[in-house]
Amino acid sequence: MFSETVRKSFLYVGIALLTASVVVFLGEVSGVLQLPANLLAGETSLHSIVRVAVAGCVLAAIGCWES
Repeated sequence: MFSETVRKSFLYVGIALLTASVVVFLGEVSGVLQLPANLLAGETSLHSIVRVAVAGCVLAAIGCWES
């Protein structure tokens, strides 16, 4: 369905998004990073972090999917 290059790109972007969401989450929990209360569409910052993590999971899953 997808070429090898596209699948590999999806995998790397997905892992990067997961890594970024974990780093931002740990920064938010430890108090090092302070995100606004209503970051995106009136949601809490945790919801926004989770949206990025879910997008990373989906992209990584597509990247691992073999035809």
